[in-house]
Amino acid sequence: RVSKTASVFDPKKLEWMNGHYIRNSDLERIAELCIPYLIGAGLLERRPEGRDFAKLLAVVGLLQERMRTVADVVALGDFFFREEIEYDPEAVQKFFSKPEVKDIFRGLRERLAAVEPFVAEEVEKVVRSFAAELGLKAGEVIHPARVALTGRAVSPGLFQVIEILGREVTCKRLERAIQHLEDFLGLRRI
Repeated sequence: RVSKTASVFDPKKLEWMNGHYIRNSDLERIAELCIPYLIGAGLLERRPEGRDFAKLLAVVGLLQERMRTVADVVALGDFFFREEIEYDPEAVQKFFSKPEVKDIFRGLRERLAAVEPFVAEEVEKVVRSFAAELGLKAGEVIHPARVALTGRAVSPGLFQVIEILGREVTCKRLERAIQHLEDFLGLRRI
């Protein structure tokens, strides 16, 4: 009574199932499983300890819903571990093209430098009130800021990303985005 047809191996279903298990697994266990991939990609030098491990837990917690394999932590969250990020050219073209973006980044950098405590809820209040102050929709500030901070048009929630990156890295990346825009505008005038 055994069927003569061959069994089917579906890698997409296997990835979906693995993602299901990742989402329902203990955060520390998933973070531990991610470490070799982060080391292999050159994003970590060794197993993180103390505050660095707490940051890894926060990153994995933020990415856990999107991960299908633990190796996905590299593609989804490399910007958390890199000193310098590269901008996706399509994201830059879409979100950095308006002339007021540079001023948005300057104002945002000033406001974020003063946020206390530096947590996602407070950051969100500041960003949204800054957008309202400029007479813009929140997305007109959030989307360019996402590209400035992650290099991508798509990422986990911006306010959580900012909290994990921390004040210093956030302000430094906004400054780098301002410089990028000034360099780009300078090249266009030539």
